[in-house]
Amino acid sequence: MRASAGRRLLPASGVKSMPKDQSVPARDLPEAVKSRPTGFDQPLHESIARLTGGLSPLALSQAYADWAQHLWLSPDKQTELVQKAAQKWQRLFAYGARAAIDSACPACIEPLPQDKRFADQTWQHWPFNGLYQSFLLAQQWWHNATIGVPGVSRHHEDIVSFAARQVLDVVSPDQFPTDIPVKDFGEAAILPGLVDSHVHINEPGRTEWEGFRTATRAAAAGGYTLLVDMPLNCLPATTTVSALEAKRAAASGQCCVDWMPWGGVVSDNQEQIESLAVAGVPGFKCFLVHPGIDGFTMVNEQELRAALPHVARTGLPLLVHAELPRPVEDATVRLAQADWSKYTTYLQSRPDEAEISAIQLMLSLCREYRFRLHIVHLATSRALDMLRAAKSEGLPVSVETCPHYLHFSSENIPDGQTLFKCAPPIRGQENREKLWQGLRDGVIDLVATDHSPCPPEMKRMSERSFRTAWGGIASLSLALPVMWTDARARKFSLSDIARWMAEGPARLAACESRKGRLAEGFDADFVVFDPEAEFIASEDHLHYRHRVSPYLGENLRGVVKATYLRGNCIFAEGEFPGPPAGREFRQ
Repeated sequence: MRASAGRRLLPASGVKSMPKDQSVPARDLPEAVKSRPTGFDQPLHESIARLTGGLSPLALSQAYADWAQHLWLSPDKQTELVQKAAQKWQRLFAYGARAAIDSACPACIEPLPQDKRFADQTWQHWPFNGLYQSFLLAQQWWHNATIGVPGVSRHHEDIVSFAARQVLDVVSPDQFPTDIPVKDFGEAAILPGLVDSHVHINEPGRTEWEGFRTATRAAAAGGYTLLVDMPLNCLPATTTVSALEAKRAAASGQCCVDWMPWGGVVSDNQEQIESLAVAGVPGFKCFLVHPGIDGFTMVNEQELRAALPHVARTGLPLLVHAELPRPVEDATVRLAQADWSKYTTYLQSRPDEAEISAIQLMLSLCREYRFRLHIVHLATSRALDMLRAAKSEGLPVSVETCPHYLHFSSENIPDGQTLFKCAPPIRGQENREKLWQGLRDGVIDLVATDHSPCPPEMKRMSERSFRTAWGGIASLSLALPVMWTDARARKFSLSDIARWMAEGPARLAACESRKGRLAEGFDADFVVFDPEAEFIASEDHLHYRHRVSPYLGENLRGVVKATYLRGNCIFAEGEFPGPPAGREFRQ
């Protein structure tokens, strides 16, 4: 592929901060900025038009910011007005940035060192009111991928303009002035920041397993910019508002990426469900089978019927671990004397029927209570037909699967290798290919990691026993290259990856208005991804707490070169620049 001068990022020079008590002399500002116009209650575009006077669009926004200041508005109102002005002039704002800065504050311009990242420079002095320096991004969409950007033509480069930590617009190269200095990303693709709607962070209470600091670092290294944390494996489990607040306190100041908390539905917290919704959870998770850990109880049909009216009233999704206990218990009894070092023994202990019967139950309850149903980590392809029929019927059902179900197959799992244990289990090669077809057909909506780490000793690797080992696979740092390796081999595109791993999970977690796409008004979250680079997975690629993984030694394609959160670089070339910038995403 040809080299491109258009695939670039960010101004090559920055703005020096001024002391807060030091103002810019009026003589250094454009004439229109010196005066305060009247008619504040007129429509925004008419008011700004009064300042035209030959100024560049950014100078107009500066003047509008000055206007807001002189009207003695609150800082929040000032910010709102500046953002409206920037939206009104979004393209021209980006195009005229350098000219406007030069005309307004020539003393504040100085070259940045070549190794200084743009994200460290903010416009902290008058008249920018805390807006981040706008930056410009161009990229050639690889393999016909539109990557969720509306109105982008294929087979050519496109430029995305960012300011104030949000995407302003997407334009073609011929609309972009050649005198704007930008940084070239070479042949890399630019993807939206990934969203993982199924992660076990385990804090508070079990930070020896994982924790917000290590999980979010691993996420940033893997191209994720938002995680949605499951309500179990932490202590206390997130089944009450007080437990939710404890989790929020634990996360404070630790996160490299944004996060959200699922609430839990357990046997005895029906009266807590609507309070959790009011407190800000985007949905709920329940288990129909024992979760393998104390502190979070499974629910039976009777308990579900007590909870579902509350869930339905919230309008939020119920995420279901869909295995019923009876088929698992019956199979385990039959296998009591079997060799549990063999993977086939474990596979037989979690039969397809456990998933199928659980999904049948949940679809029946969905018809009755009309709640939003989401099936997590679908492992059996035998449920695809009933899920397809349920969607055709109009039931509010969505489905996810995981990278390990799409990458591994039971035929290739060695005996005694308990790192591969998860529930539901990894099934056969034919089953795997049918899951890929489920993605192609749209029956499966998204791919989430089900990142479920634990201390290495809990995997019982020395015992080689699938019966006693913890069931869970950690994959945050490697999920994107794993998925791209297998998707590319099946003729999928990066656009499909973005839909499954960014847009779909964002929709499930109700953050799709700001996360999961590169589009106007969305957070400036994106991943610089080299889809052609190949590597062998090693411990150096794992950034979570315990660097164990069944993916070690796998030949993978696709490397995350950098990850940006709201315009700030949070991961680049193996490093994590700057302090933790993540925060809880709340509507």
